[in-house]
Amino acid sequence: MRTLQISEHILAQSTLVVAPAHIWPGLWDTLVSTVHVADRWQAEKWDNPLVVADVRALHHVMSRTPVQDIKVAAIPHADRMSKEVANALLKLLEEPPVFAYTILFAESAEVLPTVMSRVRLIAIEDGTKSDTRRQQLAQVLGRYALSDRRQRDQAKQLLYATPLIHSTIQLPIIEEGFRPS
Repeated sequence: MRTLQISEHILAQSTLVVAPAHIWPGLWDTLVSTVHVADRWQAEKWDNPLVVADVRALHHVMSRTPVQDIKVAAIPHADRMSKEVANALLKLLEEPPVFAYTILFAESAEVLPTVMSRVRLIAIEDGTKSDTRRQQLAQVLGRYALSDRRQRDQAKQLLYATPLIHSTIQLPIIEEGFRPS
């Protein structure tokens, strides 16, 4: 069976993607680009949470054998989902068919506990916040004189104490921040 992934994140069969709503359609399109059209299910509108009738339709679609090897469903606004909708989804999230992937999209990880206990959480930023943080860090690092050992050591401490370094700041920005003043 093929695995699904968004960027470096490998998706579980029941996954909650926490990301800004405006990037959900792009993530979805990337995710299903290689999935047969008949094996995709999504709510008609990304603007509203599902209703129980949508979940019934989803169960019907996901219980059928896929045209290719997997079926994928998108559920928007999982953080605004009603208890009734969540209860209707639980069986699919907990015991999905071997070929079924259910991807819930939310703007926050504040989903009902019964749903959260059955999904793998993946958080994705849209880049605007981390770009601002990178620029701020580059400006701060640019104030240090690298020819002075004490200032160089202080810059290293700042650099390694910042959690962004290991996951989102790229080498050119670090090099820019370390230029001599």
